[in-house]
Amino acid sequence: KHCNHSFSRALFIMTSEEESPLPASATIDRRNEYSGGGKRFSFAVPTTKEENSMVKKRHVTDDNKHPWQCRLLEILNSQTVQYILIVLLLLDVCIIFSELALDAFYPNCNLIERDAISCCAAGEGGDPHVVGAVDGFVVETMRLLGAGGGKDEHHSELCAAPLVETSHPAGCDDYKYEGAHVAHAVLFAFTLIILGLFEIELLLMVYLLGPKKYFSQ
Repeated sequence: KHCNHSFSRALFIMTSEEESPLPASATIDRRNEYSGGGKRFSFAVPTTKEENSMVKKRHVTDDNKHPWQCRLLEILNSQTVQYILIVLLLLDVCIIFSELALDAFYPNCNLIERDAISCCAAGEGGDPHVVGAVDGFVVETMRLLGAGGGKDEHHSELCAAPLVETSHPAGCDDYKYEGAHVAHAVLFAFTLIILGLFEIELLLMVYLLGPKKYFSQ
C-alpha cells in the first residue's frame, strides 16, 4: 500500500508539471508583476481577467462594491466593442491608401506651381528676350538656345514648339478637380474621428488601470 501511495503521488506531481506551461517560479514572477509585487518592466499583455482584478483592486471600496469603473471595463473588453475597433482600424488603413492615391493623381497646386514651367509663344523671329503679343497680351519670352546640347537642350524640349520657356510663374486651377479636394477633406475628417476614438479608448484604459500599471505593462 505504501508503494502504491508513493507511486500515485509521484504520478500526480509529474502530471501537474506537464500541464503547467511555465515553471512554478515563472508563474509566481508573472503573478507578482500583475499584483504589484514585482518592480521590473514587463512586455506581457494582461488578460481580461487580470485587467478586471487590477480595476477592482484600484476602484472597489467597502462602501462601493460594484463601481461604474468595473462596468466600463467590461464594456471596453466586450466582443462588440473589440470588433468595432478592428473595423475602424481596417477602415483607417483603407483611408490612408485612398488619400495617398488622391495626392498622387491630383497633387496640390502648391506642388504644381513649384515644379511647373511657364511656356509662352515666342516673339517675332524667335529671338530670346523679345516681347511678343499673344491674344492681345504682351508677353516677355526667353528662348533657350540648344546649339551646345546638354542641359540647355533638355530644357528646350520642355516647351513644345512654337512655345518657349519663360520666367513667369506657372498657373494652376484649384477648382478644376473640386471633387477630389472634397473627397480628400472628407477622408481626412474620418481619419481624425477614428484616431480620436482610439485616443479616448486608450485614455479610459489609463484611468481604469492607473498610469503606473498601464505604462509598466
